[in-house]
This record gives sequence, C-alpha cells and structure tokens, in this order.
Amino acid sequence: MIDSAEFRKKLHALAELSGEEKISSQTIAEDLREIPSFSIKQVGGYSILASSSPSGGFLLRADIDALPISEEHLNLQYASKNLGVSHKCGHDGHSAILRGTAHEISNLLIKKPIHFLFQASEENGKGAPAVLNDNYFKNVAPDFAFGMHNIPGKPLAEVLVKKGIITTAVVTLIIRIHGVSAHASSPERGISPIPAITGLLTFNQELLQQKSKYALITPTYIIVGSESNGTAPGDAQINLTIRCHETSFLVEICQDIQAELNRICNVAGLKFSVDEEDRFDACLNDSAAVDLLLDASSRAGLEVNMLDEPFPFGEDFGAYSQVIPSCFFGLGAGINQPPLHHPDYDFPDELIEPAVKLWRCLINKDLNYIL
Repeated sequence: MIDSAEFRKKLHALAELSGEEKISSQTIAEDLREIPSFSIKQVGGYSILASSSPSGGFLLRADIDALPISEEHLNLQYASKNLGVSHKCGHDGHSAILRGTAHEISNLLIKKPIHFLFQASEENGKGAPAVLNDNYFKNVAPDFAFGMHNIPGKPLAEVLVKKGIITTAVVTLIIRIHGVSAHASSPERGISPIPAITGLLTFNQELLQQKSKYALITPTYIIVGSESNGTAPGDAQINLTIRCHETSFLVEICQDIQAELNRICNVAGLKFSVDEEDRFDACLNDSAAVDLLLDASSRAGLEVNMLDEPFPFGEDFGAYSQVIPSCFFGLGAGINQPPLHHPDYDFPDELIEPAVKLWRCLINKDLNYIL
C-alpha cells in the first residue's frame, strides 16, 4: 500500500473539474476497498462514502475536485495529466489525509460509527446538496459532521476555528443585458447596455456603503459587444460574485441589485435576465461540535487559533451545517505557502501527518496516539 503523500501525488496527476471526477472517484474507491471493515458507496454523483456502520456517529468530509488553472510551469514529476486543470486548492491533500486516516484506524477498536466522505463538486457548490439529496445518504444521519480546509499563510497545522458562522454565504449573479446594436457612426440609433453596466457598478458601491453588515460585491466577468469596430454594442454580460456572512443578508443584497437593475433597464428600454451560479450557504459551526474539535486538537498537540471573523471564502460544507450539527475549520498550510488558487500553489505533504493525527484523536477520544 502506498503512503498518503504518494497517494496525494497520484490524485494530483488525475486532477478533474467539478462534476467530472470519474477517475479520481474510482481511484479513491478502489483504494478504500482494501479496508475490509468499511462499506463503500458512491453517492451524490462521483462522491465516495466509506462507512464502518450504516448510520449515526461522525461524518468526516474531504473534497476531491480541481480547478481550471494551469501548472505546467512548475515542472512537477506528478503534474496534472489534464492540461489546464490542477489541484490549486489542495483537495488532493484533503483526500489524502482522509484516506490515510481511514487506513490507520481500520485495525482499531472504534467506539462510534464513522463515515468518510470524499465529496465531488465542491468548487461549484453542487456537491454537498447532491450528497444530501442522495437516497442512500439520507439514511446515514450522522450525529456530527466535520470538514477542514488548508489555509496558506498560517503556521503549519495550526487549527483555525470559531463557533457560529465560519464561512461566508456566496452566490454569483449572471446578468445579461439586451439592447439594440447600431452603426458606430450613429450609436444614438441603438440602445446601448454600457450605461446600465456602469450604473450598476456605481450602485453596488453605494449599496455597500449603506449596509452595516459585511458584504462584498466583486465583478468577475464583463463583456460588451464584439471586436467589430464598426458596431456600437447592443448586448452585454456582467457576472457579480456576492459574499455575506449571513445567507439571509445575501438574499437581501441580491434583491436590491435586481431591483436597481430593473429600474435602470426600464428607463433605458433594455431587457435583461439574471441567473444564479455557484451558490454556497454560510457554514454555521455547532458549539458542541467545535468543543469536540478543540478537545481533539489539544490531545493531538496542535495550536488553536480562535478566529474573530469568518473565512471570506464560500464552502459547500455549509449545506451540511444546515441539517447536521457541524464543525468546519482551517489547518495552517505554512507561512510561505502560495495562496489558494494561485498557479504556484501545491499542497504541502508535511501537513498530512499532523492532520491524520487530529482526525484520529477526534474519532477515538480515548486513543493514546503518539506520532
């Protein structure tokens, strides 16, 4: 059996985008089938669930999907075989940690049911809802759910956690505006979407200044017209990614934006449509679940950083926290580690061992485990 660092490199080379994790999923399932004490099920698409018991107990979750980011310049021996796709968020490392934990506890006397979930489609927010809607998973009913993410820029293996909201609610609005194109010599004969785009961007900044709660609106994509220099554009698209600490406040912000968009377009004679993409619920950490993590962190000998504010990123683990008492936390990936989603990022293998130790201490409170 290969060690967990080698297994991470194997997954790294197989990097697949959200919803396309077929080979990664098969690789994980085949490896877990070496453990006779676990039943292996495919749930919610390409997600893999390994369980020591049909229901109850703890659910530990890792994610398995990659990102559309090139890493050819790194010249890694285990570089992704899928050009333009790579594990720049460290999901290969998360999966290697969970897989290593499953193998290490397989011969121990576990005092509670345990479920290891290797979840697909985290990056687009669709994986957790798909798992929750899976008929097999509905009967699992774990008592607690735990998830983690590596955090570059923080000391290696430092536990970052807080009670209450731990990750933000996020959604992207895909706004398409339709006017009328015209010859560039007489743009007044058309209906331009450009004033609507600029007006909306100005409104967004004014809206944030009016709100007392945390919110961030980031334009991530804007396209107007085409490269035809003789044509004044009639169509445009702008994508806005919105982040709030509370899901209810996110809904309020979206409603405000759509109301202003409706006003602007009605005045200008424009038509528009709005679609949602990549929605993430805020993740709410249960107090009792956090206490279990803090106890395990102490026994694992790991430093704890109790956060004052939630992480600014979205996490589809938030979907589990809506229905299962949950704890999501960060693990420091090293002070000098490049940031998540950066082309130079690569998961640090030295984080695997302390992370496995933490999971083991969480699973079995009475386990006297010394590395």
